Amino acid sequence: MDLKVKEKDLKQLRVGVGLTRAKMAERLGISKETYTYYENEKSVMPVPVLWRVNRLFGDFLPVLEKKKAEILHAPKVETAR
Repeated sequence: MDLKVKEKDLKQLRVGVGLTRAKMAERLGISKETYTYYENEKSVMPVPVLWRVNRLFGDFLPVLEKKKAEILHAPKVETAR
């Protein structure tokens, strides 16, 4: 499963709601510099930040939602002893 958020998608979301990079970073609880790395694809956004983006913009990550549903409804996995 590819969890990498593309720069154009992240920037489109941010610009679409009229946020600066600084304001977007503030909403996500990260520094502007860190956000800029994500938007410029110089760093991969960790899952907790992806979830915050998803919460801000609605169903931005349907792949993650589908995977979450699959995991929640999967049969119990037995662990080796």
